[in-house]
Amino acid sequence: MNYNTHKLNSQNHSHIIGRQDSVTGDTIKSNDEVVFCSACQSVFLKESWEYMNKEHCNQSETLKFVPVQDEIIKARKRNALLFEIAKHRKVRKTLFILSYLIIFSLIFFGFCISELFNLKIGTKELRIIITILSILEVGFVVAMSVIIVKLKKQNTTTKMIQIYEDKLVLFGQVYKWKEITSIIYKANKKFIPFLSNSNTSNKIRIYLHNNLKEIDLDLKINYSHNVEFLDSLMKASKFTEVIFYLEDVKEHQFLKEEIRKYEGNIILTDKIPFY
Repeated sequence: MNYNTHKLNSQNHSHIIGRQDSVTGDTIKSNDEVVFCSACQSVFLKESWEYMNKEHCNQSETLKFVPVQDEIIKARKRNALLFEIAKHRKVRKTLFILSYLIIFSLIFFGFCISELFNLKIGTKELRIIITILSILEVGFVVAMSVIIVKLKKQNTTTKMIQIYEDKLVLFGQVYKWKEITSIIYKANKKFIPFLSNSNTSNKIRIYLHNNLKEIDLDLKINYSHNVEFLDSLMKASKFTEVIFYLEDVKEHQFLKEEIRKYEGNIILTDKIPFY
């Protein structure tokens, strides 16, 4: 076993007893063997931790001690999501098309059967043709139904960027602020969301100690939403250098006014940082 477990007792762990396991919904009781996520300090029954493949908050570290109430509150605050950019796949239209194809095929099948009875062919031949058509129709309906079920089960949202109080998450990869040396955000005035490889897409570049991550933000973000993103990046300036290049006059003015509220290392530049 490569993680830390703790057996609870009512004398020392009353602030933990009575909470719920978020996986099973079971109430945590005295004498239960539990595990604490190191990132958010959420508590899980040992069996639930095993069920989650020993991972939570995109990491597998567990606490070696039972946290006190104040530490739990602080951990939850650190783990609070400040901002998120997600890309949503639109599958509803595809589901409608597949559903209509099934309905159309059933109508067409019924039409074919009715026409067959109007033809002057033998009973044996008629049975063979109807059997073949029935097999094809059932196969088609089953295939379409399987595709529809799979599409409904698919996760239609890709989380591109998540900014937390203590970390940055890029496509599920967690980077603690201490790993990041610099962040550069370049936003264009004219935005074409479908040309993610062109110079028209907004970009964010993350400089790590031993690596470099660059993301084309091919999502069209409205002004109010983008202001939240800019604000969350400015909050990150207390941990690392943040450089902004903004072509939009409104956004540029907003940042110029808001930058005074932060004591971190924020640079608003007029020079294009990269292409």
